Amino acid sequence: MNGKAQGIGKTTGITGCEPADPLGTTEPTIAPPFESNYSMVSIGYPVGVQTYYGGLTFKYDDPNTLLIAGAAGSQVGRIYQIAVTRDGTGHITGFSGIATLYPGAGSTIGQFNDAGLAFGLAQFSRLREQWLRLNGEVFGHRLLMDCIVPGRVTTDLDSNTCAKIAHQSIEMEVEVLRLRAIYDEHAGLQDRFQAAGIVAPELAARLGLCGLAGRASGQKRDLRVDFPCSPYDQLGVRPAFNTRGDVAARIAVRFDELSESMRLTRLIVEGLPKGEVHIQLPRLDREGIGVGWVEGWRGEVMVALEADASGSVQRCHCHDPSWQNWPLLEHAILDNIVPDFPLINKSFNLSYAGHDL
Repeated sequence: MNGKAQGIGKTTGITGCEPADPLGTTEPTIAPPFESNYSMVSIGYPVGVQTYYGGLTFKYDDPNTLLIAGAAGSQVGRIYQIAVTRDGTGHITGFSGIATLYPGAGSTIGQFNDAGLAFGLAQFSRLREQWLRLNGEVFGHRLLMDCIVPGRVTTDLDSNTCAKIAHQSIEMEVEVLRLRAIYDEHAGLQDRFQAAGIVAPELAARLGLCGLAGRASGQKRDLRVDFPCSPYDQLGVRPAFNTRGDVAARIAVRFDELSESMRLTRLIVEGLPKGEVHIQLPRLDREGIGVGWVEGWRGEVMVALEADASGSVQRCHCHDPSWQNWPLLEHAILDNIVPDFPLINKSFNLSYAGHDL
């Protein structure tokens, strides 16, 4: 691309020495011996994306939506999405509309781009996609929706599939450990993480902070250990804890839990028993109350049901860990600079609509 940006792509909030024209004025060229096989055309600049650009990729499920890292390396770094237009041969001819922030709800990939580390965004996006593809191949749904239903699971895993899952968990754990070393040794990143968004253990205990965020603020609670059901009562779950209560602590706990999840995954698939994957549930023909309480990835998920005399559901109450933890985010952002809000928000990674359930 060459030329000016026609008033878009302004640099905002980026510190340090900046070139007079960050968009550039040099005519790009294709080096030999490729110039005879390739051509290049300018499609303009993506409206709404702040410079500097930190990298781009197509959205995994939409070849006509481009994801672009904007304001990379700064405190306001974010991921943007924008549609592209194509001609009859499928070649991209330009951008359509104005870029919007991506993703909509909290996500780990957004968290690390908020810190301006485009490398982390790219690597974790790749690892996530690998796991989602395996989910789709094995269970028929990338996000595992409707894979567990009353009385059964919908997929009976054979030994080859179990071996494939175990192998991928080993590869994933090795890559995550390498990435963690990069994060831990990145001085600029640690400067952003440490002492940002602190929730002291005393406040966490008083307001009932649970799950990942709670364990990063000294709350040693995990239902897989405190009230273990099968198979967790046989796996020796090793929860991760920290007492600092800042963004760095929440990320450290998340890294630890990633490794532990990979270990538990291998133990489960390696020890998966033979037998039926379906049992016939008896019909409830009287009044009753039932409570389900499990440790979700964000924290404790509870569902309470009350049945009437005919066995039909009369009342249902679902308690999501995000509902429990949202008030703590308000305390975490106090006395922090405004550009750190997205970073603190993503470190909690709460659900806006209760989709944990």
